Amino acid sequence: MQRPFVRLLGAPALHPCAGAPVELLAERRNQLLVYLACSGRWTTRDELAELLWPERSQSAARSNLRNVVMQIRRGAIEGFEARADALRWQIATDVQDFERAFAAGDWQVALAA
Repeated sequence: MQRPFVRLLGAPALHPCAGAPVELLAERRNQLLVYLACSGRWTTRDELAELLWPERSQSAARSNLRNVVMQIRRGAIEGFEARADALRWQIATDVQDFERAFAAGDWQVALAA
């Protein structure tokens, strides 16, 4: 069975288990998902709100973040997790593949990524 995968090197795209890849256009929802995929860790809602809406007040930025999280939940993004204080999206990425290959000194695989 194929695993979901996100391509981040080059044009970002989600490769789901089934179906065609979905291009991750430069929208806040996708920007949030790409950031979470890269970090691979729980990230606080306050940190994300500040990152995505630095020009807004904390309450306005948190409100925007809640709306984006609702959009993501409606899209049923596999592996997306939300807690009251933090968000995470643990998904395989080509960046992880590159980092593993680089750490192992496997230059051919690193370059292929």
